[in-house]
Amino acid sequence: MKITKQYIKENLITERGLNPSLIRKISETTEELHLIYNELTEVPKCSGGNKCKFKSFTKGYLSVCGDMKCQCYKDRYKRTQQTLKKTNLEKYGVECNFSLKENKEKERATKLEKYGDENYNNRESAIKTNRENGTYEKNHIKAKITSLKKYGNKNFRNINKQKATKLEKYGDENYNNAEIAQEQKRKTMEENGHWIPKDKMSDWEIYKLAVRRLTEKTYKQYKDDINPNNYNRVLCGEDGYQLDHIISVYKGFNDNISADIIAGKDNLQMLLWKDNRCKWK
Repeated sequence: MKITKQYIKENLITERGLNPSLIRKISETTEELHLIYNELTEVPKCSGGNKCKFKSFTKGYLSVCGDMKCQCYKDRYKRTQQTLKKTNLEKYGVECNFSLKENKEKERATKLEKYGDENYNNRESAIKTNRENGTYEKNHIKAKITSLKKYGNKNFRNINKQKATKLEKYGDENYNNAEIAQEQKRKTMEENGHWIPKDKMSDWEIYKLAVRRLTEKTYKQYKDDINPNNYNRVLCGEDGYQLDHIISVYKGFNDNISADIIAGKDNLQMLLWKDNRCKWK
């Protein structure tokens, strides 16, 4: 028996969609029934040229194929970002609303109410949860097992492939330009609305960003001198030490002190988080 649109409409469709007990008796799949019912001669293609992913008889096909590396996912991401920027413009008058004073104040108030700390960051909590659930260890072990099976070495790093890729992309097999990479990252994040563009940042925000970047660079280079006891760096509210600027970043900005000096080795020390917090008051 040939399945037609009329047959599907009269015999297979109920108020809730297709009748599962009836479609088991025919050879056509749900996807094939959808094509027949909607009189589609071929399966829709995504912007990358692949077959779109089928959702259900009622909802039909998605706009993407299911391959995260396909162009269709990049296009959907761009559409999402454009919608986000449009919404921010309509609601707040800016494309990126992260820098708005009222939003920052609202975020601090929410953190203070929920966690007792207006600067709360749950990154450490997420890591702790993953460790308690065994997720971190499972993924770590899984990665080592995969490397062992594929390459015979659980700590395998394909150095030759890395060098070949760098040579092809940058013309240097030992390429490692962190500053260019950072600029490229900033450009991408700004275009996607995740970071505030530098031309929309205040002088204070630009200065603070420069100090933060230089501070991490200095700490990495002189860690043994700055932190000889190898204290773990912690967030506010946790027992431990934080990296502190002896001359504060805010004072450096007000007194026109170069960011290089504020982020220099001689201006950095490890300080208990409570003592560091007291300096802000």
